[in-house]
Amino acid sequence: MIEYTHGSQAWRPVEAEGYLVIHCLMVDSKHQGKGLGAHLLDICLRDAKKSKCRGVAVVTSSDSFMAGSDLFLKARFVSVETIPPYELLVKKFRKDAPDPCFIVDRERVLKKYGKGLTILAADQCPMIAKCVKDIAEASEALGLKTRVVRVRSAKQSRELPTPYGVFSVVYDGKLIAERPVSGTRFRNIMSKLA
Repeated sequence: MIEYTHGSQAWRPVEAEGYLVIHCLMVDSKHQGKGLGAHLLDICLRDAKKSKCRGVAVVTSSDSFMAGSDLFLKARFVSVETIPPYELLVKKFRKDAPDPCFIVDRERVLKKYGKGLTILAADQCPMIAKCVKDIAEASEALGLKTRVVRVRSAKQSRELPTPYGVFSVVYDGKLIAERPVSGTRFRNIMSKLA
């Protein structure tokens, strides 16, 4: 499965005007090693050329819930910016095209949420709904009131405090999870903060 859109509509906090931006590229584990990821990426690259885009950009990570960089590096994508554990890769069709870049303003964004537990969540990924439910249940068991802020547009996703762009958990103004986590993982995070 691959999902991508034009940079102006991307659900990632990147400035990528004129590029296609890949949100997700996933191949089921039983089908890996058969060239399906490369085939899906090739379809995206052809669409970008046909649409006269500047190229294709993707946010990768070594963490879960996001594509790793290997497939893209093999396809001659190059790194243009890093905010660990995230890396913004691009394959340009014109050398003079401007590089895409992250537009994450973590400190300003985190200040907006102050005291308490806030989950920032979009419905862009099907796994997020379960994680929100699990975290809300776990936080209730810990005696915490949870506020869920729904991210309903690509523009709002660019206001999240991480390059993941569709999910974050903020506690007392500090980022404690920048990608979907289970209820168990959330409890572990909270026990370390106590």
